[in-house]
Formats: sequence, C-alpha cells, structure tokens
Amino acid sequence: MYKRQDPYGGTRCVPEDEPCAVSEFFDEFPPQSEPLHHVLTRDDFLKMVEMFCRYCVMIGMRKGDRMMTQGVLDPTDIYIHPLQSINPLFSPSVTQIFGSLSLGLGVVMPRMLAPGVDGAKAFNWIKFFGCQVLFISPELLRHVAVLAEAEGISPKDMGVKIIVYPDHKELIKPSTRKELNEIWGAEVFGMLCLPEAGLHAIDCREHRGLHVWEDMFIVEAVDPDSDEPVSRGETGKLTITNLFAKGTPLIRYKTNIDVELEDDTCGCGRTHVRLLSSTYKEG
Repeated sequence: MYKRQDPYGGTRCVPEDEPCAVSEFFDEFPPQSEPLHHVLTRDDFLKMVEMFCRYCVMIGMRKGDRMMTQGVLDPTDIYIHPLQSINPLFSPSVTQIFGSLSLGLGVVMPRMLAPGVDGAKAFNWIKFFGCQVLFISPELLRHVAVLAEAEGISPKDMGVKIIVYPDHKELIKPSTRKELNEIWGAEVFGMLCLPEAGLHAIDCREHRGLHVWEDMFIVEAVDPDSDEPVSRGETGKLTITNLFAKGTPLIRYKTNIDVELEDDTCGCGRTHVRLLSSTYKEG
C-alpha cells in the first residue's frame, strides 16, 4: 500500500483538495499489518447521518433523548462521527437533528481495557445526565452495573431504555441480549459496523436480523471460493457495494463475516434485506 506512496491503496476517488474526513482502521490490535484508510466527503457523511437517523427512529429513539457513546481503538470508531460530530464541516449530526445531549467516552484503548477506565465516568454520566440511549459494549455495561449496585442503585432504576452494542466481527448473541436486558431492563440491539465499506446494520424491535438500507447498499452472501451468491437460507461471506459513497466507493467488497440474508417482510413492516448469522440465531 505505502510502496506506491498511496495510503488509500487506490481507493480514494476525490481530489486531495476536496474537504473530507479520513479515518484509519486496523484489522486487529496490536496492529499486525498496514492500516486501512477510508475517506468520507461531506455528502458521504450526510448520507451516513441519514442512515443513522433512520436506525435511531427504528429502535425507538425520539427527540430529546440523551445519548452516550463509547469510543475505543478498533474499527467501530467511525460510527461515532455521524452520531455526534461537532465539526462544522460535517454537520448536522444525528444528535443535533434529534435535539439530544450527546456524551462521548473517548478513551483510546482496546475494548478489553476500557471498562475499568471508563466505568466510573459512564456511571456518573448516566446517573447525573439521565442518558436514555447507550451505544457501548457489554463489558462496560457490566462494569457500570457493578458500580451502581455498590452504591445501592439498581441499574433498572437509572432510566436507560435503549442499549446498542456495536461490533465489527459478529452479531450480538441472544444470550448476551438476554443478560443485559435482565440487568438494565432496557431493550438491547445489536449493530454490525463495517466502516471500511460504510455499512452499519442494526436490528429492529422484532430482533429478527439486522436491517440494511438497500437504497444505500447492495449486500450479498457469496460462496468464498466462487464469489457467486449463495441461495437464500444458505450461509456465505458478506459482500458489500456502497451505492452512496463518493470518497471511497467499493464494489462487491468481500468481508470475512458469515451471514445469511433474509428478505421477507419483517414483523416491523420493513421490507429491506436483513443479516443473520449462526451466533445471532443461537440460544
């Protein structure tokens, strides 16, 4: 990648002088290879804001709801930008549109180390600011619950109504969803984050798969050997074409994530394709 003096690996499709945001991703931590770089133009960013606004409405977020997000050093970080950008170039954000107070836990470290550092801050912010919507990891949620109970406070009494767990490798397990629901009394949603392709998918209140907006993405489940789409009901590698992207457009970008595609009408009434996996369906 860098041998050509091109940190974008040939994927940047807008001039260097066009205002844009560049995000850097590592496949794992500590990094074992050169990072990936993804370019977002202002138009790309606004499309992502629209995408997240639709998802937020879908999961039950409403005007004025207060949101807290967790930032960690892994490829899920990009989801924070459309949610709570304060850069005038990349505005408005989702929280500005919803008229929401947005609180960001910005500790830059691997997710497995973040709970011990972020826990006290998250607990205090949920308690004092009354955050109803949390985009944070199960590890941090468990740690916050322990702190709350140590002070004689039940997590269920802290006013949290929506929990979203962002991950870039797998879909949330039903057992994890059940555990967090029992601790917090909140509805728990999974979110798959694939920032190099711009794709983020979230399940609705039916919890029958993660919705993908098909006016923004074409998703396929393909055979890893032939790259041909598998039949409905069969498992294949998730492959993405981002229809809206100007800065980093990708055609049939194949990931290592095993999914099934479901395209019948969801119980919520939406007709967009949904992503399922063996881990999502277990339990």
